[in-house]
Amino acid sequence: NRQTSSTTFNILKIRGMSSGQGTTAVRQSIDVESLATWMGEQSSVTGLISRHASTSATHATSILRKDLAIRQFGFGQSNPTYLLTIGDSLKLVLRKKPNKVAHKSAHALHREYRVLQAIQSYNLSLPAIASFNKEVSKSIPVPTPIAYCTDPKVIGAEFYIMEYIQGRIFIDPTLPGMSSAERLLAYRDATRVLANIHAMPYTKFNLESFG
Repeated sequence: NRQTSSTTFNILKIRGMSSGQGTTAVRQSIDVESLATWMGEQSSVTGLISRHASTSATHATSILRKDLAIRQFGFGQSNPTYLLTIGDSLKLVLRKKPNKVAHKSAHALHREYRVLQAIQSYNLSLPAIASFNKEVSKSIPVPTPIAYCTDPKVIGAEFYIMEYIQGRIFIDPTLPGMSSAERLLAYRDATRVLANIHAMPYTKFNLESFG
């Protein structure tokens, strides 16, 4: 609820954490065993764990069952959002619908996931840009979507898993903690990304029905 959200935000702010990436103990419970079992059946998940831990897919499933830890982000109240930590260092993000929704068309996570997939495909279609020349890149930075679950019996509602990206999330447009030069670069890059979003040939990536 709004009071819980406000309290969580204030706690994170007092602790000096990045409000967008600060986590708390899980507030909307998840069946960890059921989630780990489902993740172990997804080749996209076990493949990622295998590459990260330099192990087999079979052992990746074992790692999931023994070493999956979950915390919940301070933000993301309408669609509860969780930080998954697998083993010592692999982190992923899970976003789910609430267990109860007012209307079946609400909380359309499948559309969100589809857009992430389309943008990722678009980014992969672009020519490689040298690291020193990123400001001319036409890419749109998004986390990599990994797996989508339509079965509400797994954790109570539809959900998807995506890449976790460490960073800073600013809710104050003055960008506190940045120098004037850094703020200039940040806003210049934000403008570049906005222009890239509008320049993406969305019909080529089957988003023409999205509005």
